[in-house]
Amino acid sequence: MAGEPGEGRTFGLGAVVAAVAVAMSIYHLVTGYPGIGPPRQEIHYPAHLAFALAVLFGDDAVAALAARRYLRVAWDGALVLVLVGACAYLMLSAEYIASRFTYVEPLLLVEWVLGIGILVVVLEAARRTVGWVLIWLTLAFIVYALIGDRLPEPFYHQGFPLDRIIEQSYLTVDGIWNAPVAVAANFIFLFVLFGSLLLASGAGTFFTDLARALTGRTVGGPAKTAVVASAFFGMLSGSAAANVVTTGSFTIPAMKK
Repeated sequence: MAGEPGEGRTFGLGAVVAAVAVAMSIYHLVTGYPGIGPPRQEIHYPAHLAFALAVLFGDDAVAALAARRYLRVAWDGALVLVLVGACAYLMLSAEYIASRFTYVEPLLLVEWVLGIGILVVVLEAARRTVGWVLIWLTLAFIVYALIGDRLPEPFYHQGFPLDRIIEQSYLTVDGIWNAPVAVAANFIFLFVLFGSLLLASGAGTFFTDLARALTGRTVGGPAKTAVVASAFFGMLSGSAAANVVTTGSFTIPAMKK
């Protein structure tokens, strides 16, 4: 009985995270409709990232709360607050962001704070999903941009001040809001969503079972099953990411075994 209040808090937080995930799906379905389309990029890309990372950190917070790791829950909550603040600033200031003179107008204090904050949030999200290698590589390039004017040839360059790095990363489409985020917001998420719906409906299992029936008894059967199942599903989804999420959840473990 002593654990019931904690279980209730975990369930409540989990429900909030699920609601955010549903809201993200509805947002992308609406903005992906041809008659509506997404809003301008200064709004669309931050909204996509805010939804995605809020689900990521929220899901981790649910697990941490269940394990009574309250400092981790507080850290996840702080990351979500910074994330929402940084993305909301861009969305509410879309006209100003689109019309400002890049690299000419100085950064406002709020842009300094939120720019540094969202860089920390994105790096922490990358650490949790990819690992430390990408973090160290990113930090190495940031340091190289800062101290390049003090390096010998052939590594010398003119150097970039910290405000230039923050401005390019946060307020332009050459930093965080570049092609990968654009493709994910406009295309990949919808493919993954539809693939997940097909998987939940049993269609993904059908393609995998059909491929296993055709190739399962041959030499290298699991690998052939993966190829055939991916081909079947790819004819419907047209997305490599959706293929990995759906058929890969079955075929990759099978090949490992």
